[in-house]
Amino acid sequence: MVRIESAHREFVKVFREKPAWISYAPGRVNLIGEHVDYHGGPVFPLAIDLGVTIVAGLSTGGSHAVSEGYRKGAPFRVGMLDAKRPVTSWSKYVAGAAWAVGAKRDLLVSVASDLPTGTGLSSSAAIEVAAGILWNMVDDLGLGPLDVARAGQRAENQYVGVPCGIMDQTASAMGRAGHAMVLDTGTLDILYKPLPDDVAVVVCETGVRHSLGDSGYPDRRRASEEAARQLGVSVLKDATIEDVERLEDPILRKRARHVVTEIARVWEFAEALEAKDRKAIFSLMQASHLSLRDDYEVSCPELDAMAEACWSHEATWGGRMTGGGFGGACVALVEKDKATDFMSQVEQIYATRVKGSTGSFMCCQAADGAKAWQLE
Repeated sequence: MVRIESAHREFVKVFREKPAWISYAPGRVNLIGEHVDYHGGPVFPLAIDLGVTIVAGLSTGGSHAVSEGYRKGAPFRVGMLDAKRPVTSWSKYVAGAAWAVGAKRDLLVSVASDLPTGTGLSSSAAIEVAAGILWNMVDDLGLGPLDVARAGQRAENQYVGVPCGIMDQTASAMGRAGHAMVLDTGTLDILYKPLPDDVAVVVCETGVRHSLGDSGYPDRRRASEEAARQLGVSVLKDATIEDVERLEDPILRKRARHVVTEIARVWEFAEALEAKDRKAIFSLMQASHLSLRDDYEVSCPELDAMAEACWSHEATWGGRMTGGGFGGACVALVEKDKATDFMSQVEQIYATRVKGSTGSFMCCQAADGAKAWQLE
């Protein structure tokens, strides 16, 4: 595995010793159910076969994080971590996970990833989960996968400062090979749904990087939560479309309409996928993208162009933006034996519609969730 070799090589190069442990956590794509996880709604992600690897060893002088191709992360001591004074640099994701799980011992860590950042594939959640399960093993904390996912969300919310829901960390921690999951974010119940054998998952990167903390993500969450408050419900999962249409503020009405209709689409999508109803899958994924574009307003011209290019190919079962938006990638379900032609044609269409921007494409497989083990 290239990422293990890279992480191991950088560890030995920088720390001049051999590591003792390895952890790995995958990224994720979300097939449908966007911006509903912080309202207790259902989502439909899958862990993918790209992710983050950490190799580690004990430290006697505080924790240090390195990564090939990045500057050395800011050092920290696990016993002195404070969410009010977070570590700076990219190592805040490692430090935040250590803080959230209650790490006891300082570690030397080397991080490697084949997961592109800023594309909506949850690279930050993968780092948090990989670091969380690492310290869970080293310090024998007794946490289960869902506990690690919760800790990862807490790290993102309270330490990093991004008000995300729990979908990304749960998908990374609890993925299952060959399956997507229907995650009820209100109860944290999971139903694993097998993907059709003849369908490929294709990630279509727009080339537009995003950062949720710097984007309109917090504004969208605040607006949708204000809509829930005005409707007298704790979360929009408990509102109806009739309730939503009574909101006087047109912006709040749009934000709430997306959440309520998206929740309904997730359950319909689960039924359509089980029935291999290609027409319904296409319609639901397209409707999800249009709702994110028009009501939640988190798309961008590049995402719209990529989604439209995906819809135009005969092999497409469905396609939409995936992730928080404001850039990143689309996800498409495609006939497996036509995936190569799909990627070639969509790339050409996208290049003609978005001048000066080149998309990139990769077929992904639904993968197992995070794991950690000791080196011999």
